[in-house]
Amino acid sequence: MAVVIDIQSLLPRINAVGSALDVLVSVTDASERVSEPTTPEQQAAMRQVNIERGKLYEDLLTLLVKHPAKRAAEAAALRAVFVQVSRCLKDQPLALETLEAYEEDAANSHSDVPRLRGFLQGLYAGKSLPFEDYCEVDALIVSAFDL
Repeated sequence: MAVVIDIQSLLPRINAVGSALDVLVSVTDASERVSEPTTPEQQAAMRQVNIERGKLYEDLLTLLVKHPAKRAAEAAALRAVFVQVSRCLKDQPLALETLEAYEEDAANSHSDVPRLRGFLQGLYAGKSLPFEDYCEVDALIVSAFDL
């Protein structure tokens, strides 16, 4: 069975790895081995390269492992969650701004569902999200992500 990978969705990650490598090159002398950073700048740059490579690997694994219909269902559920919660937060700009950051992450395929659920729990605990709305959006997430 052939696997088709949407390379376009990986381009931001590939670019991030390239940018991190450019930073590492800029703080490394041509005679040094990049695999053995010695200065604090080199060590920080190498850590960033490793972080970005790890994210690229995770995204690639997601594309290879997760069925497209499952990814579509998850994305649809998250869109519904963001729409419903944003209506509840229309008078709370800081909470709405945070929700928009989660929405942007989800749009870039970098959603952190456990953190999003924690954020929603905090909104409910802080009485910013009514109980009924909280239950509905949490049920959407649990169902879509098989939690």
